[in-house]
Amino acid sequence: MLYNLLIQEEGALFASFSNYIVPVIGVILGYFILNEPLLLQHKIGIFIILLAVLFSNKDIFRKWAIKDH
Repeated sequence: MLYNLLIQEEGALFASFSNYIVPVIGVILGYFILNEPLLLQHKIGIFIILLAVLFSNKDIFRKWAIKDH
């Protein structure tokens, strides 16, 4: 139900980005809840995923880059 609301509000392309965020959340939850190690390759992977999502959506990138100048 929330996914359908997200599609209505932001569009299908933006909603599809949630598939990229799932592994990031899994690694972060594993670190905090299960005390799993957060290695350098995890941090690099999280950075690459977040950067790719940011650059793939031009509207988000513009909002982030122009921040109330």
